[in-house]
Amino acid sequence: NYLRAIELASGEWCWLMGDDDPVDFGLISYLLLTIEKIKTEILLLIDEKDNINFDKYMPTLISGMSFFEPNHDVLGIQLQKVGRVLCKTDPAHEILQHAYNVGVGDLHSYLHIYADLLLKTGISVTLVDLILDTKPLSSLPRWNIIRGHTGAWKATVTAFSKYKIQAINRERRIRSNLLLIAV
Repeated sequence: NYLRAIELASGEWCWLMGDDDPVDFGLISYLLLTIEKIKTEILLLIDEKDNINFDKYMPTLISGMSFFEPNHDVLGIQLQKVGRVLCKTDPAHEILQHAYNVGVGDLHSYLHIYADLLLKTGISVTLVDLILDTKPLSSLPRWNIIRGHTGAWKATVTAFSKYKIQAINRERRIRSNLLLIAV
């Protein structure tokens, strides 16, 4: 259904939201100004509360290869969260068939769109005051956490097959401890 939502999008940009994600619609005017400044086809929203060192008012451009550097590991996790990414609709439509071919059944099927766009033009990152991710992990069943993290691992390695070794190494860095804690 994520890929279908992108397929049905008709605006210049699309923004997937989870059905249980609260949205601050006050962000829209800020996001409209931000997307005018970026040179990429994909924008990653980082919550100011995550304490990541980016300039709030100037989107930071990160190239495809540098996306896998350890100092950007947190971006790899954020890229997979529903509601954290805006992407241009037309380029997403151009790669939609590929995403259907490799991503159907993945918990994070939209990552197959985001990865291709990121590798093509890099990714812009901006800080915003999000109201997403309100549920603490402790409120989720362990099997759900394990399923989510293993699904994210699989989707990342598949979606970034051009950088398979880097993707596997990043997943080991960011998910191994989280999976052990969940188990």
